[in-house]
Amino acid sequence: MGFTDRQWLQRVNARSLVAAAQVLLALVLAFAAARLVWALLVPIGPVGAPPPPPLAARSDAGVLGRFDPFFQMLDGGGPTVVSDLAIDLYGTRVDNVSGRGSAIIGVDGTQRSFLVGEEIMPGVTLHSVAFDSVTVSRGGALEQLFLDQSVPARPVSPAAPPDADTPAVQIPLERVGREITGELVRSGGEVQGLALKPIGSGGLFNEIGLKAGDVLLSANGVRIDSETSPGSIANLIGDSDVAVLEIRRGAEVQTVTFGIVQ
Repeated sequence: MGFTDRQWLQRVNARSLVAAAQVLLALVLAFAAARLVWALLVPIGPVGAPPPPPLAARSDAGVLGRFDPFFQMLDGGGPTVVSDLAIDLYGTRVDNVSGRGSAIIGVDGTQRSFLVGEEIMPGVTLHSVAFDSVTVSRGGALEQLFLDQSVPARPVSPAAPPDADTPAVQIPLERVGREITGELVRSGGEVQGLALKPIGSGGLFNEIGLKAGDVLLSANGVRIDSETSPGSIANLIGDSDVAVLEIRRGAEVQTVTFGIVQ
């Protein structure tokens, strides 16, 4: 075979390789186009396959329905049976490492520490311990005993009653005559009382509980009459250590009492 024939054979081989490469490229493009069409017709997600759900979402959602933080269940899932035994729970110690723990339980007025599995009284053993309760086994039946979380009412001593003979407010007699006056109130020609009025700032009125417009009916048992002088209230009180003023305030009759400093 001559030199010309070898050149022709090399050209044929080169053309065959180019044709094979073109066929392979066409197959790759066709496969990519098919994937694109499939992605458009059956979309999986915004970008590729959706990520796996987080651990919290993959957990058993039924646990939330089975858990009641206000009404706890025993291990078997049945309702809690509160023990009616004559014992009291005073404290617990949960041991998560050994799974045992202990509890301070009062029996017949005596507090003792019991380990899980230990007999509390004949036929009753400590089955398990929680942070606020324990489970006891009573003849094979499980019962729960809870800590007493109620707060006892703090005893309050009743306030000592004030001494009726010693009024809290003590007023000098001369101040009564200096700061209180009045005007006789008449009805049908008869004197009904003495309409009290403050003199000056009216501080004494506030101290003894009077109000402008109060009508004095009597002072220490002495009735107000036509002979009463508007400025003689101190004289009506006299030498007494206590002033008892009977007044009419609106439609009510009240008593104002205060001490007198002679």
